[in-house]
Amino acid sequence: MEEIVKIYTLGRFEVSKGERVLTEKVTRVSKLWKLFQYLFTYRKRDVPIEELIDVLDLEGNSYPAGSLTALVYRLRKLLAQGENEEKKELILTRGSSYSFNRDADYWLDAEKFTDLCYQTQSEVKNKSKESYFTYLQALDLYKGDYLDDLKSEEWIWSARNRYRDLLVSTLDKLDNYLTAQGMYEELWQIYERAQELIQFDEDLIRGSIEALLASGNKGLARIKYEEAVALYQENNLILPPEIRNLKTRMENHQVKNDPDTYLRSMLNSSTANEAYVCDSETFTMLYDLEKRRSQRQDNPRYLVHLILDCRDSKQIQMDEEINEIEEIEEIEEKGETREKNKTNKDSSSAEIKGKDCLPECSNSLLEILQKQLRRGDVISRWSTQHFIIMLINLGSDDVKRVLERIENAFKDMAGFDRDIELKSRFYQI
Repeated sequence: MEEIVKIYTLGRFEVSKGERVLTEKVTRVSKLWKLFQYLFTYRKRDVPIEELIDVLDLEGNSYPAGSLTALVYRLRKLLAQGENEEKKELILTRGSSYSFNRDADYWLDAEKFTDLCYQTQSEVKNKSKESYFTYLQALDLYKGDYLDDLKSEEWIWSARNRYRDLLVSTLDKLDNYLTAQGMYEELWQIYERAQELIQFDEDLIRGSIEALLASGNKGLARIKYEEAVALYQENNLILPPEIRNLKTRMENHQVKNDPDTYLRSMLNSSTANEAYVCDSETFTMLYDLEKRRSQRQDNPRYLVHLILDCRDSKQIQMDEEINEIEEIEEIEEKGETREKNKTNKDSSSAEIKGKDCLPECSNSLLEILQKQLRRGDVISRWSTQHFIIMLINLGSDDVKRVLERIENAFKDMAGFDRDIELKSRFYQI
């Protein structure tokens, strides 16, 4: 079976062929790879030699055209490792131009990403549930900006913006479908992932907060709004009106709370030696109170967001296969039989996989938080996968130690550590 060239461009640049990573032997920002990047970026046309000489800054060479010919030769030789001469080359010569051969055998993540986005849009139009899962595949491929290493190259900007805009515009169409289906939690999770990849996009920030409001998660929506305000202020940027107008909507969502009910919930939830656990509305009120206090007092206050993240099922299966191979090797070294060890393994462990164990894992994490945190700290479980914590009178280093302690306790929970990852982030109030 012939090995095809795989080209990764979204968030990282890597070229591989089978198990060989071709970009390891030559620096990825060299003229050789820059030539390749330019040709597959503009793969729909023939690129004149003069244009390539200018892009690669070869004018100062004594023989620019010869230097370009030498680069093309080296690139072809590197890409053709282990192939017979009849296989189609990736780089073609067309008179006084060069071009990327789109008929050759190759795989390009940007092309696959584009196909998945258009497939998502088509499935949304047909009101298909598969649109959600198709877009998740596109998100898995988009690990960052297109050819992110080439930050100062103007010729890359249009392609980079095109893929970024496609990610956002496709999500906008998916938003309409998921909202109609009432899938607000899934929608917010997608917006969270997209915002990790693309910052300062008002459509993503607005969509994320609107998904929280639609789900009734008003407290977290307010916190996310204030996070966005702080992010723009820290970077000396003007808050877009699309985000600023959300404040009025959130205020209209506020519900007057019965003081007696609130006091009873505090008395019923508080214990002598554990952190205070409350619902989202109560947490929001306490958050507002502490934010006001922080303006008059120097005592630091931090907001912590914990996320129970289900690992990808394919990755879990891959890890299990690796572990199984390592187990076989270990058994053979000891001279034992695989059947005997397998029996012991089956009888000693019956792990629950993926999302099936989330509710139980979430309950266990809540118990850990109550034991690991102090009486004055506040905990709220916003959903099965999300916890918000408010830590009072701690410095940033102390917060890191607290999170490390929580993560270690979480890893000690039997049956969950392989399938669910605990992620965290924190902000100063």
